[in-house]
Amino acid sequence: MVRIRLSIALLPALALLACSGHNAPSPPDVLTIAAAADLKFALDEAISQFKKANPATEVKITYGSSGNFYTQVQSGAPFDLFLSADMEYPRKLEDSGLAIKGTEFEYAVGRLGVWTRNQSPIDVQKLEIDSLLQPSVKWIGFYG
Repeated sequence: MVRIRLSIALLPALALLACSGHNAPSPPDVLTIAAAADLKFALDEAISQFKKANPATEVKITYGSSGNFYTQVQSGAPFDLFLSADMEYPRKLEDSGLAIKGTEFEYAVGRLGVWTRNQSPIDVQKLEIDSLLQPSVKWIGFYG
């Protein structure tokens, strides 16, 4: 369910970018996207749908760290669209004149889940995120 909601939410962003940022009513020949790595599962689906509607547009996506992309854009990286996991990076780019004013928007809200095995001595219900600070924690996994 989340995958579909994120994909649908990203489609308008792609369509808007394809028309607004290039002074043309049609999509660009190549659309370059810098996207937070955790968006891969949803963005691949959104791009597939975008390509059906815009078959002449080549889409190049680079997945990685929002902070690294922020630095790259400041140094002149030629991304058309920056999908950041942290809203502060796009805001800073907009404030500094490196992004089109009024184009920043929140495309999704994430949640962090913490769980342990049944045999764990850590009381996740009580400690919540502070569970990760317990000395008995030896490994933290990420799924996304």
